[in-house]
Amino acid sequence: MNRNASRLISVVTGFLFPRQCAGCQGAVARGWWCPECRQKLVPIREPRCECCSHPFEGVLSGKFLCPNCEGRTFHFESAVAVMSSRGVVRELIHGLKYHSMAWAARPLGEMGFNGLCDPRLGDVPDVLVPVPLHPLRRRERGYNQSQLLAREMGRRSRIPVAGLLRRVRNTPTQTHFDRARRMKNLKRAFVVASGMGERVRGANVLLVDDVVTTGSTFDECARTLLEAGADRVSALAIGRG
Repeated sequence: MNRNASRLISVVTGFLFPRQCAGCQGAVARGWWCPECRQKLVPIREPRCECCSHPFEGVLSGKFLCPNCEGRTFHFESAVAVMSSRGVVRELIHGLKYHSMAWAARPLGEMGFNGLCDPRLGDVPDVLVPVPLHPLRRRERGYNQSQLLAREMGRRSRIPVAGLLRRVRNTPTQTHFDRARRMKNLKRAFVVASGMGERVRGANVLLVDDVVTTGSTFDECARTLLEAGADRVSALAIGRG
């Protein structure tokens, strides 16, 4: 094997199987996590809200809806969150969104891929649709973090990824908004992207985002897709805020 080929294999191997833990940057032989950081990950398991995956602290038999979702009607079938957004997961999501850590989409996207087997998502979706950023926000950030996550999930699952939605209102960040303000803030913020109407009609769509909190963003995206003729819309977020 010549030197160039050996160097290429080394680069590719290092990209796919990094030598540093995504959490603490300590040495790892393979994968994204050292044993210590893997122990700190908090996957969301039952019992959890049937609608938004908010975890219930304690023992509960049967289904339940959290206070945020009780009495509310959503346009999406269910919103699955894979991990509690705390510790290393929260740090990676913030790094991806606010500190140009585009590489973080790979370990986070792997979590999203693992979440695709959640039974509440039903049949394998026809398409993964990232929640879009407004063009001004995307220009500032350099990329749409949800698109990077969806691409990683699509690469692993071989489910197509498509930008079926476009954000037409540059809404302010919702971090400190309550549920009512979030809903008002997002009203008519999305439209079906130009030339994508035919692809939306009859499709089983899975929306992808980094974090779900009240479900308002997913709900407005789902409403837009259903009005355009989508057959079913579910949602998956990496973290539960």
